[in-house]
Amino acid sequence: MKKETTDVLKQEKLEPTSPSKRVFTIANEIVKSPLFVFVFGASFATIYPTIQAFFTPESELEFQHRQAQAREDAILLAPFIANLSASEPGKFEASRAALKALEEVSQRTDKSGDRPIFKAVNKAVEAVAVQIRPPTDKGELTAEVIQQIDNSAVDAKLARSGGVVSYTSFKDTVVYIQVDSSNRYQQGVADTLRDFLLSKSILTPDIEKMAMSTMPKRNQIRYFHDSDLSRAEDLAAIVTQATKLNVYVVKPGLSAKPGTLEIWFGKE
Repeated sequence: MKKETTDVLKQEKLEPTSPSKRVFTIANEIVKSPLFVFVFGASFATIYPTIQAFFTPESELEFQHRQAQAREDAILLAPFIANLSASEPGKFEASRAALKALEEVSQRTDKSGDRPIFKAVNKAVEAVAVQIRPPTDKGELTAEVIQQIDNSAVDAKLARSGGVVSYTSFKDTVVYIQVDSSNRYQQGVADTLRDFLLSKSILTPDIEKMAMSTMPKRNQIRYFHDSDLSRAEDLAAIVTQATKLNVYVVKPGLSAKPGTLEIWFGKE
């Protein structure tokens, strides 16, 4: 017998492959092929987010959306935040105006409520504004000074010459609100007033809660420079309109930077 014939006889006899196994093998090879991965892998990557969203709870999707939105807002607002400089009031005002415009656009397009990023930005704006125009030293309010302020207060209705209030005149002004720390009613009215002023883009830091002994007899708008008189009268008109309270205008003999105004709720 020839050698070739002997080798063939010695080989193991292979079992015939079933049709289903052949199909599986072919399919497996196709799936592993670079062409299949290129064509169908891209399609799967496209529909995967839809599949993932279908199985993700709605609350989790909303949270993810908020996170993505906050990241986008932070990137957008970063250049404006960098210009909130206490040493450059002009640059600060320009940046603040731009931030306010962005917030208004955001509120019109997003009906789900205020974005956290803008709440944080407004706090940053307030912090820098307080550095530019810090509050007056309340330690100077002795009994004699308080009495002098009360005596020199002028009824805002008489002080005001009339005309339409211009909210834009307050763009470089910081308004402080002082209330009696033991008077809950005053605090409630002050909170509402502050929200109103902020809605008109008038910078109004957190309300200052004072000892009752430092409070004047009547509601007052205090200004500290003659150049701020017209704005003090405008503010008095705004406060009267918003609260329905009688307001008096006064210029105390205290030191403060131009553009600083104060609202004091009186004991009466």
